[in-house]
Amino acid sequence: GVTGARDEMTHDAETLVRRVRMVSDLPVAVGFGISTAEQVREVWRFADAAVVGSAIVSEIERLKTAP
Repeated sequence: GVTGARDEMTHDAETLVRRVRMVSDLPVAVGFGISTAEQVREVWRFADAAVVGSAIVSEIERLKTAP
């Protein structure tokens, strides 16, 4: 998938996690497009972890110029 922050989560992630769980007992993390706390909560419904990347980088960049 395409990485980076998004306003909405794709429902494909849940389908992919289900498919992975059919062949593995390892924990599953989702990390495409997560940028809000609400999206993290949504991912936690079906995955073991939510990975936030671009949104954190954007916030760091924003705060570098803050007083």
